[in-house]
Amino acid sequence: MTPSQLRPTDLAHEVWLDLRSRPGRTALTTLGTLIGIAVLVSTLGLAASLAAQIAARFDALTATEVTVTPPGTDTSAIALPIDAPQRALRVNGTVAAATLSEIKNTTITGTPLKDPSVAAASGLSLFAASPDLGRVLYASLSGQFFNPWHDTNAVPVAVLGSAAAERLRVSSTAGQPVVFINDQPVVVVGIITSLARRQSLSQAVIVPNGYAAAKLGLASPHSLIVDTQVGAAEVVASQLGLALRPDYPNSLQITVPPSPELTRDQIAGDTQALFIVLAAISLVIGGIGIANMTLVAVLERVPEIGLRRAIGARRRHIVAQFLTGSVVVGFLGGLAGTAIGLMVTVAVSLIQGWPPTLPYSVLLLAPPLGALIGLLAGIYPAHRASRVEPIEALRAAQ
Repeated sequence: MTPSQLRPTDLAHEVWLDLRSRPGRTALTTLGTLIGIAVLVSTLGLAASLAAQIAARFDALTATEVTVTPPGTDTSAIALPIDAPQRALRVNGTVAAATLSEIKNTTITGTPLKDPSVAAASGLSLFAASPDLGRVLYASLSGQFFNPWHDTNAVPVAVLGSAAAERLRVSSTAGQPVVFINDQPVVVVGIITSLARRQSLSQAVIVPNGYAAAKLGLASPHSLIVDTQVGAAEVVASQLGLALRPDYPNSLQITVPPSPELTRDQIAGDTQALFIVLAAISLVIGGIGIANMTLVAVLERVPEIGLRRAIGARRRHIVAQFLTGSVVVGFLGGLAGTAIGLMVTVAVSLIQGWPPTLPYSVLLLAPPLGALIGLLAGIYPAHRASRVEPIEALRAAQ
């Protein structure tokens, strides 16, 4: 007797007829893989796009900040010069520079009167700075920052952080509101609304260096913040010591930002790992959906399977038929899911203002991954179908 055979063309024809005869079930089975692959592609794409956006912002801010401070706690030993910002600007690659010094042992109030109904403005800090501090911190203001004329002439003016303004009950610079530092009036010329750097300054009152030197005992700046061009931080830092203190070029403490590549890679890796976990969960759910729908199909087609077995179909033929159907459904779901995931990635990235980024490997591997999910999901139902005995199937059909 000639052994029973199932040619590839016959197998493909049987699978096509099966899928076409039950379009509703085929669509629902495909939907599980479609959703899983769409979530995988879109999450990986959004993770890559977000990582690119993080990298761009990191390069633009963190990787371009250099900080210079005197050695040790005694700033009078080797002090920063009062014109440190102007000296720093002579270094090629410097975009902006400003000094920042904390003034301690001061009292800050919104009124000189002791009004029990007004809460004390405790916890606020007082800083002295050069006029370019707002530019270095990428600050947005209501009003204006004090200018070089205010600094040179020791004019009693101040800029408030947003939290400090709220505590001092100053909501606008209109009408020249006044706050009091050690009971001396200071006119508020600006209120900081946002800061890209040094977020702690939102709770600070900032006055010009000239006023701090004349009224608050500031001898020399405590620190210098330098904003550099992207990629120039190392070169600028290597030359700042000579530019600021040519007599002691190696004595100042110069802090250079960490390597942006390492930090960016760590952030991107953590972000992608989170998204991959979410995508994997979706893929598992999609695989369970395929397995469930395929198993239901097996149970409904027990008489058909028994008849095939009775006329000579082998168990391997039944396994091949159901596994091929699962693989085809998974592959179709993978194709559709890849397209949807790509569209979601582009749409969300454009809405958020991120650069749309999606590795080509994801687009190439997603459809085969859908087929693999279909294969794994169809193993048990196919094995279950192959175990159907002809006599039992025919009895069940009666």
